[in-house]
Parts: sequence; C-alpha cells; structure tokens
Amino acid sequence: MSEKYIAGTKRGTGITYNRNDDELIQIQKEKIGSIIKNTAKQNKLTYRKIEEITNVYNPQISAMANGKTNYSIDNFLRVLNALGLELVIKEGSEEYEPDKIDLIINMLEQLKSR
Repeated sequence: MSEKYIAGTKRGTGITYNRNDDELIQIQKEKIGSIIKNTAKQNKLTYRKIEEITNVYNPQISAMANGKTNYSIDNFLRVLNALGLELVIKEGSEEYEPDKIDLIINMLEQLKSR
C-alpha cells in the first residue's frame, strides 16, 4: 500500500518541509498588488477593462491587486503589460548584509505581533 501524500512533504516520506519565507512572500505580493492597483487607478482602467485587454479573469486580476492567491506567471505578465509595467529582476548580492537581514526580521516580528 502506498503512503498518502501530504502537502508540503516529500512524496512518500511524511517529512514536512518548513518554509520560512511565507510571510516575506506575502509582503512582496501585497507590494506588487499595490502597484497594480495604483497603476490601474492612475490609468483609469477597471479590472473588467483589463480583463477585456488581457483575457485574464477579473477575479484573478482583483486577487493580484489585493496580494491574494497564486497566479501563473503568464497571467501576471499579461496584466503588467496591459498596465504598461515592466518586470525587472536583478541578481542579488551573495554577501551577507546584516542591516538588511535585521530589518526584514524586525518587520516580520512586528507583523506577527499585530
């Protein structure tokens, strides 16, 4: 009999992997969502209009703008393109930067205490 797969585990082992970046990812999604929401507002584009332009469903656009749920990179890029936004990815420094790490840790601790 095969073992049941549990989300967040390595298939068949029952070992759970802890993800320490969930809160940071949520913060990033909310920042991105804020940019999407503000840019749409500045361009006087409703989510329905963006849906017409991109063929990405209105509820998914709303979820992006509110930092909710996961979405495909394809649909994310379609929405960014419709808003005239550009995704820029830069390679991070491999050096340990204690000031930045400490700042992130402090931000996460403040969020937990809310």
